[in-house]
Amino acid sequence: MSLQFILGNGKKDHRQVLIDEASAWLDQDASNQVFFLVPNYSKFEQEQEILAEMRRRSGKKAFSTTNVQVFSFYRLAWYLLQQTTLLTGNELSESGSAMILRQILEKHEEELTIFRGEINKRGFIRQLQELYSELRTGNIQPEDLMLLFGDSPNAEDQQLKMKDLKLIFSAYDSELTERTLSNEDALAILANYMQTQDFTNVKFIVSGFSRINGQEYQLLQAMMEKGQLVVDLLLDRPYTADLPEVLTLFHETGKLYFRLFQSARERKVPILVDRFAPEQNRPTELQLLQTMWEETSSQKKATVHKLGEQEALHLWEAENPTEEVRQLAVEIRRLVSEENYRYRDIQVLTKNMSLYGNILRPIFQEMAIPFYIDEEQMMENHPLIEWINSLFALDRYSYRLSDIMRFFKTELFLSMETETELDEWKQERDEFRKKLDITENVALAYNYQGTYWTREKDWQFVAYDFEAEQIEDVQYLEEQSNTIRRLFQKSVPAFFKKIKKSKTGQAAANVFYQFLIQSGVQQQLLFWRNQEVDRGNLEAARNHEQTWGALIDLLDEYVVIYGESAFDWSLFQEIITSGLENLSYGKIPTAIDQVRINRLELVRPNQAAVTFALGLNDQVFPDRKETKGLLSSEEREVLNQALPDGQFLFDPSKESISFEPFQAYLVFLSGTDRLYLSYAQSYDTDGSLKMSPYLRRITEYLSVPVERKEHLTIESDPDCYVGTYRSGINTVNRIYRLALDEKKPVPKHWQKLKELVLNSSWRNFALQIFESQEHLNVPVSMPEKMAEELYGKEIYTSISRMENFYNCEYKYFMQFGLKLKERTVYGLTPAATGDFYHESLDRFFKLLFSNQLSLVNMTDAQRKDFTEKVLQEVFGELRFEILDSSARMNYIRYQLGQTIQKVAWALQKQSKNTGMHPLQTEILFGQIAGAKGITGLELPLSNGGKLHVRGKIDRIDVASEQEDTWLSVVDYKSSGRSFDVTEAYYGMAMQLLTYLDVALMDAVRLTGKAAVKPAGSYYLHVHNPVLTETDDVEKNTLKKFSYDGVFVDDPALLEVLDHSLEAKEQSLIYPVKKNAKDEYQKGSFSKDKFFTEEELQLFMSHNRENMRLAGDAITSGEIKLNPAYKDKQRIACEFCPFRSICTFDVMLKENNYHRLEKMDKEEALRRILKRSEEE
Repeated sequence: MSLQFILGNGKKDHRQVLIDEASAWLDQDASNQVFFLVPNYSKFEQEQEILAEMRRRSGKKAFSTTNVQVFSFYRLAWYLLQQTTLLTGNELSESGSAMILRQILEKHEEELTIFRGEINKRGFIRQLQELYSELRTGNIQPEDLMLLFGDSPNAEDQQLKMKDLKLIFSAYDSELTERTLSNEDALAILANYMQTQDFTNVKFIVSGFSRINGQEYQLLQAMMEKGQLVVDLLLDRPYTADLPEVLTLFHETGKLYFRLFQSARERKVPILVDRFAPEQNRPTELQLLQTMWEETSSQKKATVHKLGEQEALHLWEAENPTEEVRQLAVEIRRLVSEENYRYRDIQVLTKNMSLYGNILRPIFQEMAIPFYIDEEQMMENHPLIEWINSLFALDRYSYRLSDIMRFFKTELFLSMETETELDEWKQERDEFRKKLDITENVALAYNYQGTYWTREKDWQFVAYDFEAEQIEDVQYLEEQSNTIRRLFQKSVPAFFKKIKKSKTGQAAANVFYQFLIQSGVQQQLLFWRNQEVDRGNLEAARNHEQTWGALIDLLDEYVVIYGESAFDWSLFQEIITSGLENLSYGKIPTAIDQVRINRLELVRPNQAAVTFALGLNDQVFPDRKETKGLLSSEEREVLNQALPDGQFLFDPSKESISFEPFQAYLVFLSGTDRLYLSYAQSYDTDGSLKMSPYLRRITEYLSVPVERKEHLTIESDPDCYVGTYRSGINTVNRIYRLALDEKKPVPKHWQKLKELVLNSSWRNFALQIFESQEHLNVPVSMPEKMAEELYGKEIYTSISRMENFYNCEYKYFMQFGLKLKERTVYGLTPAATGDFYHESLDRFFKLLFSNQLSLVNMTDAQRKDFTEKVLQEVFGELRFEILDSSARMNYIRYQLGQTIQKVAWALQKQSKNTGMHPLQTEILFGQIAGAKGITGLELPLSNGGKLHVRGKIDRIDVASEQEDTWLSVVDYKSSGRSFDVTEAYYGMAMQLLTYLDVALMDAVRLTGKAAVKPAGSYYLHVHNPVLTETDDVEKNTLKKFSYDGVFVDDPALLEVLDHSLEAKEQSLIYPVKKNAKDEYQKGSFSKDKFFTEEELQLFMSHNRENMRLAGDAITSGEIKLNPAYKDKQRIACEFCPFRSICTFDVMLKENNYHRLEKMDKEEALRRILKRSEEE
């Protein structure tokens, strides 16, 4: 019928002329209608604005009309076609489309050339879907792809590619037709429908578009032929004869004008005289910005202005995105509180929503700014999607524990009664969580995965406390964990078995759906939805419904497409997984008083009174777009040249050259009153970002100063950092911390602000935060009474606990006071390894004693058989059953056995050369696990109680030479250990001294001799050494088993220790040697290891005193955070499991290591004597 254009640049009031046009048309005839067509992303906003303006013009408080509608193109299609049968309703989703494309690729694989085998490449089907959708919107049919590509070097490959694509898409269209499905081209259907209808009384007003696709272009042609079409363009002048230059700002809109104008001429549609929009009231600064941009972006000479500081246009440079957003939030608060703006008058634009969205949320919440973020929220993180992924992983990876826990922790597999009330559901859920936590701990400790979860037999296990040397009661743990195991075992394996037996896709989908219902998944989602409704969180409640609906829709499409096909379990998993991973939630646009946070790509003129555009650095403004997908830029260009008018493809990489300046123009037009343009100098990953060249152009031509937004300093103005009481608390606290660090006084205005906060309703919260200014990371000691309730008046302890106390007093409190411990993870712990060695060697010697066998007289074969017999007994014990649990553990078992065999060999060799012989093994002292041994140490404490020290001496050796009897103790170590005088002095190496002390206390009864001399206390490294040299293998191996520790400096004892030495020979067993004169001497570099009996007695007394002092400190309730530090090693903190609790930080002045001052034997003895004299 007619075509008319409304033109005008950004300074014109397009909305006014559009409303004038609509009103005039409606006034002509009561039956006339106006359909506004706007981009889909802004439909809701523009509908509000248009109807609000029409209500204002009508002069009525309430306004309603059915003759004015605001649509997007697709909404118009549904509106006009809803009463027809042209839309079948059998619309195919992306997931359904992917299923059909997969079938086609499998069916035609042999016919394909370029894309043969691509079906298994991740993302290929999605690329096909995107290209097909692009071809549809460009009005391009599959046969149109077979166009000649000239004589270019790649012409043959391009033709083969196009042939493959034509084959795939043609087969796809045929498949849709055959299945009576539709990837419905609503716009194409509407264009054809309009050709058969009369729209004489309808005026179509198209606004907000700078470019359109092929289908939309075809639809506009139908509108101008059958109705009255008015196209509103952001354009400075008409382009009736020629296309605009590429490097002009209005290239895109000018091109659209030209194409529509020429199309109307060809169709002989009357073209009415262009209307030009009137001037719009806008701040002068913004008008100058728009004029400058039009001139500089169209290769025209621009006038330079010196705006300086003003209110309408601001350029910000921030240190980082967080500071950028914080300053923005303060400014928004100021605009609302001081300048009478509403939150809905303000919008925030950004191209990097993934970064800024996560920063905006917490800061806006802190600033009490209501906001709406227009971004896609993906379903892939919903618990239902995780539940399905973990369910499939259970079968794929044979019930790994990590997958089982993923499956349970979604909390969708609870199998509750459908009639359960919400309160009962919460109670049952909490009970389930407790049981699941216990089950996870048990499964981690005993490696319960795989068939442990599918067999009918309940779990039965043994827990052994290697420190207390007793079996723990695990009945409660068994009951709780087996409850969860049975729930799993009764349902999940049966489901896999049943679904794999399904003959068809429909049968399998039915099995899957029934499993969802019977497992309580749907019921759980209903409970979650109701819970969110009770909380007032309607969006979260709606998300649960949408996720369930998406899954059911996917299953329905699977049945439609694969229902009659033979069931393929692997394909089913892939379809369900891939079909759900790219889905997003539908969101309802905001209509309340909120700040709108939008993607910059969706900007439009006059979008808000105030616009803040964030992150405008040189990397994104302008953006650098690439043409991705199955068609390259070259191929798109060839197609566009060959295709007739109305059929075309966009080329992002080329069109961004002209579109990016235009998009920037839209940003500059988006704020009617004020415009804030900012960027951050650095991100976490990029510390060298620069200002956008577009912003730099503004500074050059308009002389707008760049405002530096820096981090908070003590000189900062509160107006720039404080927006609410909540944010004020945080900011004031930071100021006081800065003043403390910089040792400067706090400015008075900050002091007054603190007083203001403390006099507000936020006082209690503020006091908690401000306490951090004086907080010291120092543990608070307990009252003595509380310490007695925690530890008892009598302290029963072990040597290792005492060493732990001196290692770090806070660690002792955590471990033995509060009894905190890491949860056990399956594996052979160092404690279990040590216990195995001790048990094996203990049985080895006891069996020797009981059978009255001599290790010296055994042959190698006898020793090996004897040792193997001992090992079989030890391996048979419950506490070591872990060694039979897997192939890896069997290998470790073998290695442990080899170690004991090697130690037995070394002990046999040693016994031939020394006068020291085992007297007794595993000698208990004190009380351990109800068993009493010889008398242990009992030391009086200042609270009136006693410190009872318990332990177990691995071995006592004796030697008798003439009238002398010597006694020594041996402690087995699974890792290399040497006696350190420094550690012994500071209480961190108590074992050897304590063992010898206790043994000497009971020496008469042990040896049967009235006079017994100490020979020393030694470590024996239990290991299977690896040699690096091939010479003297036996000698070098035996050297690896030499004793280290405390030795008594007695010339008569040296020969007893090793009587096999020749002149000038070093002992392989003890640190002794013979000189050239055939005299025994202490070994080289071993002088600090030899003590006279008097010196040894001093050290043992000092050792007892350390224990007593530790006992007094424990019972007093004193707790110190004093981890030991020695030789540049954090020996207490390096592997401490409690670091996250104590938060020890050496950078804090109150946190200091207990530094062990390195000393030799003489210095240690001097200090011991000095302390004893002072006492």
